[in-house]
This record gives sequence, structure tokens and C-alpha cells, in this order.
Amino acid sequence: MVGAVLGFEIVVSTVFLGLALWLIYLLIKHRRAYPKLFIWTLAGQSAFLVVDCTIAFIVFDLPFEPDDYKAIFKSLLVCLVWIPYMLHSKRVRNTFIN
Repeated sequence: MVGAVLGFEIVVSTVFLGLALWLIYLLIKHRRAYPKLFIWTLAGQSAFLVVDCTIAFIVFDLPFEPDDYKAIFKSLLVCLVWIPYMLHSKRVRNTFIN
């Protein structure tokens, strides 16, 4: 079970690394796909953090630590700020036009 969880963590972390590199490329090129992919990446990272903490709680019988709650709160706060900005900002709409 530990191997499966570790493999899952490695795969998801590798995917997020690839997404981060792709986002950098899209940002530099001012691609229209950047805001949507940025939103999905932020939401995915927040969801993964919650799933990761839950797996640690269920599989390894580890309690939720205050740092876990703090990390989840920070992640959700980042989503609450950046997702509406990416969706409604005229500056974003005018910047990512290619």
C-alpha cells in the first residue's frame, strides 16, 4: 500500500511539474490557453492537497496537523483570489490574445 501511495504522489507531482513548465511557456508567449490552464492547475493542486492529507489520515492513520489545515486554507485562499481575477480581469483578457 505504501508503494502505491508513493507512486501516486510521484506521478501527480511529475504532472504538476510538467504543467508548471507548460504554463511558463504559455505565459511567455501570451497564449489564450494560459488563464484556463492556470485555473485548472490551481484547482487541481488544491484538490490534490486535500486528497493527499486525507490519504495520509486514512491509510497511514496520521492525524490532521495544524500545518495541514494551514496549507489547505492557503491553497483555497490563493484559488479564491486568482481564479476570479483570471476569469473577470480585462487586463488578462487583453494580455492573452495569441
